Amino acid sequence: MADRRTVCWFSAGAASAVATKLTLADNPSAVVAYCETGAEHPDNARFLRDCQAWFKRPIERIRSDRFASTWDVFEKRRYLAGIEGAPCTMELKVRPRLEWQEAADINVFGYTADRPDVERSKRLRSNNFEMAIRTPLIDRGLTKEACLAMIEHAGIALPPMYAMGFQGDWQWISS
Repeated sequence: MADRRTVCWFSAGAASAVATKLTLADNPSAVVAYCETGAEHPDNARFLRDCQAWFKRPIERIRSDRFASTWDVFEKRRYLAGIEGAPCTMELKVRPRLEWQEAADINVFGYTADRPDVERSKRLRSNNFEMAIRTPLIDRGLTKEACLAMIEHAGIALPPMYAMGFQGDWQWISS
């Protein structure tokens, strides 16, 4: 199918940045998309700009038309996280992605070759069997540490959330 888009889902983290860069090297027409949550760390804007320059491609920003931020989801749903998961993830990332993407899209995610990410990618595939999913970091055996090193080698300062010890995707919760 010649008209299938390849969409790199950029999360403003090192792994998704490297997955995007690798994908663009093989497919320069790939689209880069970012789901804004309204609760990003203030430095995410700088990291996004730096990565956009590194990609030499614009980053399409997607946003919920129902909720403004994590706290807006909490105030309206009265549930932050628990056995049912986190509604902010569904409302601010998953639902906007599903509404924006096209059925034929090839979706690229920045799951690393580290065991927790490999397991997350397996769950994503089993829960979304209809989606075409690519995981270039797993395919190449690239770990989180390798991705961090690649970002630093590119001369891009890592977001401060890494120095604060956060793992994976994050949102900045401000009062």
